[in-house]
Amino acid sequence: MKREFLKALVILLACFHIGQSNAQITPQQAIAHLQKGINIGNTLDAPRGETSWGQSPIQSYYFDDYKAAGFTAVRIPVTWERHVDTIAPYKINPEFISRVEQVVDWGLSRGFYIILNCHHEDLIKKDYSPKNVARFEAIWNQIAARFKDKSNHLLFEILNEPQPLSLANLNDLNKRIFKVIRKSNPTRIIVYAGAAYSNDLELLKADIPNDKYMIANFHCYTPWTWLSGKDKNVPWGTPAEKDEIKAIFDWVYMFFAPRHIPVMVNEYGCIAVKSPELRSLFYKTYVENIRSHGFGSFAWDDGGDFKIYDRAGRKWIGDVQKIITSSPDDQ
Repeated sequence: MKREFLKALVILLACFHIGQSNAQITPQQAIAHLQKGINIGNTLDAPRGETSWGQSPIQSYYFDDYKAAGFTAVRIPVTWERHVDTIAPYKINPEFISRVEQVVDWGLSRGFYIILNCHHEDLIKKDYSPKNVARFEAIWNQIAARFKDKSNHLLFEILNEPQPLSLANLNDLNKRIFKVIRKSNPTRIIVYAGAAYSNDLELLKADIPNDKYMIANFHCYTPWTWLSGKDKNVPWGTPAEKDEIKAIFDWVYMFFAPRHIPVMVNEYGCIAVKSPELRSLFYKTYVENIRSHGFGSFAWDDGGDFKIYDRAGRKWIGDVQKIITSSPDDQ
């Protein structure tokens, strides 16, 4: 009798463990895994094709190198509109969506959290017509259906930097796409942002979707005139300049923390021509604020001006990677 009881107990515990491992992760749980993220920019998001902006096709070894470097999450920007029929039912090119799925699977199979988005979709940003709304909804309907059985480590991001879409139209679009995704993915985490270039102020002005599984997102390239400037030795990093960054993170935190909505910064970065010392100081300042406010983050790496990882040479540029993937005790 005792043996039978122990056997039943083992089975019960095994079932509990399986249930726990397959349980839907909440946005609050996921955000802890999204602090050490990186973008694969200017590749699948290049509107005229993966290599049209001078980058090589994404390789599976990128994810091995990201893993070895200590990253835990990868954002895969994708531009879909040139790979979609212009007449209903607006079918996505099968070869293209299969290629996107291949890249997503490379990341998921290595244990990464992955963000998949719609990036340079001018069709909806520049012309919010009924036809283009229907076409954009069809794109997301197909993405959601294709990836619905993937790990819940895959997150969907509705639209990157919707400039010049109006705030009213963006609010309408966010509501529409939440409904589209929820038809096939009732609990997958969805990432939303504000209008214009998705900065902090635009996020605070946007309607908050009525949904349980979501993360708010903004982009931060402050101070833009400095970090994008080509003169590598222009100084930055006074207490006042650092406080400017902290103030951004403070007011976003104070807005969303009482609402129990996690926040991420899925783009931030500094161009590689800056002196190594200044570039390191910039990333340290951002990472310190990201960690202290409990935000997720994805450094922008486009393989060019904002390069962090030398994709062909499989080398890291300076110590930026070490700063982003460091533990809080190392800061």
